[in-house]
Parts: sequence; C-alpha cells; structure tokens
Amino acid sequence: TLFLLSTILLIPLSYSGATLDPGLLPKFVLLSLSLFVVTIIEVFFIMKKGDRGETILYVGVIHLCLFGTLFFSLLSSYKAVNFAESLFEICKVVVFLVFIALMTKYLNDFNTRITLIIKAVIVASLLVSFLGILEYWQIVQVLEYTKGPAATLGNKNLLSSFLFLCMGFIVFGLWRFTGAWYYL
Repeated sequence: TLFLLSTILLIPLSYSGATLDPGLLPKFVLLSLSLFVVTIIEVFFIMKKGDRGETILYVGVIHLCLFGTLFFSLLSSYKAVNFAESLFEICKVVVFLVFIALMTKYLNDFNTRITLIIKAVIVASLLVSFLGILEYWQIVQVLEYTKGPAATLGNKNLLSSFLFLCMGFIVFGLWRFTGAWYYL
C-alpha cells in the first residue's frame, strides 16, 4: 500500500532545481529507490515464508515487450556512440520492467487496491492541477526555468499529458464512488 501511494502521490510531485532536468530525473531516481526498497522487502518475505509457489509473477504481453526492448537495448549498446546514454536507457527499461512486475503482483487483489489507486490519482491530479492554476495566475512559480504553468512536471506538455492520463481514473471514480469522493 505504501509503495502504491508513493508511486502515485510522491513521485509525480517531486522535482529538484540542482539537476539539468529538474522534472524527470528526480522522479526516475525516486522510482528506482522505491523499487529497490520494495524488491528487498519482497525478497525478505519470500525467504522468510519459504513458500516460493505464491511468488510466481504473471508474465503478460507487456512483460514480453519490455524484455524485447531490454534485449535490443543490450544489443545496441555494444555499438553505441554514447555508452553512458545507452546504460541509462538500459537502466530505465530494467526499472520499468521491475515496476510492471511488482504492480501486477500487487494488483492481484483488484477490488481493494483499485479503489486506493483511483483515490490517490484523484488527489495527485488535484494537487498538480492546483499548482498549475497557481502558476497560470502567476501566484506561485514552482520551477524557476519554466514559462507558463508546469507544476512539478518540468513543462506544460508533461503537465497536460499527466492530467490527460489522470482523466480515465477520474471518470472511473465518477462511476465507482459515492459521497465526497464522487464530488472530488
């Protein structure tokens, strides 16, 4: 539950002015660190239980596509002009592969966790929208280098993409929730 909340609430709101890419790099580093911690916890629980039958992960089409991307990234890194960029790309694919594997494992209990995810996405989209509106009215400037509203996402295109991707969760929340969550 803490992993789900951190990936939906904390990571999209993170930024750092000390990096060349203050919007995306801190998010990638935080996602990598949270995956590392969760993977260590999962391995600890697997070793403690001793039952390896429950820990088999579902392998779907998305997993196979990411394995294929990883394979071709590894193959192309052999002739890469910029090996550091190639290594970063391989690390991104590995992080996303671990993220998808852990999320499919955690989302097995669909009914209880999907409600938590939708509520967290609604809260995150409200916070990012609020920051974007404040930046649009020039009340607050979250990132120094941006022109126009960007909230914590680095530029207005990422902000609009984030809010657009949240719309599906919000519409599902309208269909599923009643009371205060319906009106949020």
